[in-house]
Amino acid sequence: PGNETWSGVVTLAGDVTVMNWNLLNFPGSTGAGRAPHMRTVIAHVQPDLLVCEEVVATAGRDYFQVHVLDELEPGAWAAGAFHDGFDTDRAIFYRAALFEVVDHGWLDTEVRDIDWWQVRELDSGAQLRVFAVHLKASQGEEQARLAEAVILREFLATLPDDLPVFVTGDFNVYTASEPAYEHLLAPGAGQLHDPLDRPGSWHDNPAFA
Repeated sequence: PGNETWSGVVTLAGDVTVMNWNLLNFPGSTGAGRAPHMRTVIAHVQPDLLVCEEVVATAGRDYFQVHVLDELEPGAWAAGAFHDGFDTDRAIFYRAALFEVVDHGWLDTEVRDIDWWQVRELDSGAQLRVFAVHLKASQGEEQARLAEAVILREFLATLPDDLPVFVTGDFNVYTASEPAYEHLLAPGAGQLHDPLDRPGSWHDNPAFA
């Protein structure tokens, strides 16, 4: 929150790669076949913090850690506390040599809950708050996404101004003119900033591929 929500991460001891991935109802019936391809992606990106959506219960979280992350780097990864909410869930994974999760909670919405984790960097002691959203999908559901964004923004406004915040996830917004996107970026307490800053009509538009 405040004017520079995410810039405070420069206080960390080193560069940090944060990745978000909607795993699409993982593992489901295709998890075993998809895991090798997921390992290829993770090996290429080399994230330090990984936030996921569409995780099917704790079994899905554990399957991803064992068959994707641990296959690549045995013992390198840990998973944060898990909240089994309505519909599919969200999970966070982190390099255990770099971070620990010191707190966890969630915000109730009418669709899917919004999870958050308080993450501490071991070397510096710096903390950041990582959120995972999975807003309501589909065109015609703009007001449902806005309602979720309002809940998130109200909570963000209560956090200390010097606490770095990442809001990651599958926002399911189709254009930059959607009310949920505009609401999250509007000036004031709890304002977020889009690090890519490429507003436009994103949906089915190869210009944004």
